[in-house]
Amino acid sequence: MHRLGWRSGWLAYLQVDEEGSDTELEREEANFILEAAHAQRNVCILEQQLAAAKVDETIALGKLYRFRAQMAERKLEDANIDVGHIHHDIRKSGVVLHNPHKRRRASFTESTVAFHSTSPSA
Repeated sequence: MHRLGWRSGWLAYLQVDEEGSDTELEREEANFILEAAHAQRNVCILEQQLAAAKVDETIALGKLYRFRAQMAERKLEDANIDVGHIHHDIRKSGVVLHNPHKRRRASFTESTVAFHSTSPSA
């Protein structure tokens, strides 16, 4: 008599007893086990294909993000050039961009320190 069992999850093994006889039920069970093994193999193949597709997707997205970063870098370079041209035109026209005599604003910390050091209670 043949008995079917599972070894390490995937492999079915057949044990034959002294009589060596097969029954129809055991053959049917063996066919179901074989069918399940084929289905599991197909699942593994599909999982492998999915993993490969995910790798392809990641590579494509990486290319897209690199392209967008390059475009942003070009826009930044163009903006810097425009700022440079505007700065040059303003200096060439004689307009002063800042007043050297204008008093600089103190930060909150500086004004607080100045207030406490000049207050009568200090």
